Amino acid sequence: MAHFFLVTGESSGDRLGAILALELISQGHQVSGWGGKAMHKSGVTIHQDIEELKVMGWTDVISKIPKLSSLLSKCKKDIIAVQPDKLILIDYGSFNLRIAQWAKKEGLYITYYSPPKIWASRPGRINKLKVFCDQVIVLFPFEKKYFDSKGIDVGYFGHPFANQIIESKENHSFREKNELDEKPILALLPGSRSAEIKNILPIFLNAVKKLSKYNICISCADGMSASIEKIIKASAIENPTIVKDDYYGLIKNTTLALVTSGTSTLEVALYKVPQIVGYKTSKLNYQIAKRIITTPFISLVNLIADKEVVPELIQNQLNTTNLRENIIRISEASTKLTMAQEYDTIIEKLYNKNCVKDSIAAITKD
Repeated sequence: MAHFFLVTGESSGDRLGAILALELISQGHQVSGWGGKAMHKSGVTIHQDIEELKVMGWTDVISKIPKLSSLLSKCKKDIIAVQPDKLILIDYGSFNLRIAQWAKKEGLYITYYSPPKIWASRPGRINKLKVFCDQVIVLFPFEKKYFDSKGIDVGYFGHPFANQIIESKENHSFREKNELDEKPILALLPGSRSAEIKNILPIFLNAVKKLSKYNICISCADGMSASIEKIIKASAIENPTIVKDDYYGLIKNTTLALVTSGTSTLEVALYKVPQIVGYKTSKLNYQIAKRIITTPFISLVNLIADKEVVPELIQNQLNTTNLRENIIRISEASTKLTMAQEYDTIIEKLYNKNCVKDSIAAITKD
């Protein structure tokens, strides 16, 4: 059996790594790497927790260059110590492309699972994927089409989150565990990075402050509890529920969600929950982003559908007035029905009952 070393640096990558690891371990392979709670729970030997790797935006990356440089060195040392048969890189492009460049010189076989979003920005990075990676597996059909057009043969087997969510069992204990009454749940998903939470959560909270007909529940990523509690206290909102370690339980039981752009937009759609997508960063990061991001949408839902399925409120558009207006709009029966139908189309594109087995078969193939 082979030894696989997985490297990711963010929460969604940690969940993807955990899904891959469970299947690899079930087949008798060894798995170690850099990840978080999900990968550790799946049986991965963790050499570095991802909390130290989470950054957001270009100015954050610049300020943390010394730290990232140190972590790159540590990651290389960990890989050398393990001497894995294959290296699986998951998302986290700014870090993992550097690891790929080094690992290629070391003679390692490199699979990039969920590669950088070069279709959205910095398309020149495609040359690094061509040169440094032996195998690339994408998670969306539009990515397969994009890479094919650029002359890169990539694998596409569906999205594992679609399998995980569609095949999951009902969670009947969520309300009881969180001491919630029968009022509908309005979920706030402010992201997993401190800068996202600082920029976005106060706006979300202000928009829902007077919505007494809902239970307001806030998803809390690992290590973010203190930041969220501080923002709640400053907002003077009454008794929201902070949900830790039950991210999917929250989404599954919610009626409506305010979501920070990212993988969460897809997961909410897979649970067929009406949502509003928001994003706000620093003025400098926003000015940089406007110049290099080429896609017409920021949410995965709209990108997969290639049209606006869910409302997107970006930067100055993300404010209390716009959020409240959209909460009213997507609560209407006709809007919910249309959104649900579009979600079904997206699910058809992403769901493959053998997604994980097919992916692992490709990764483990000699």
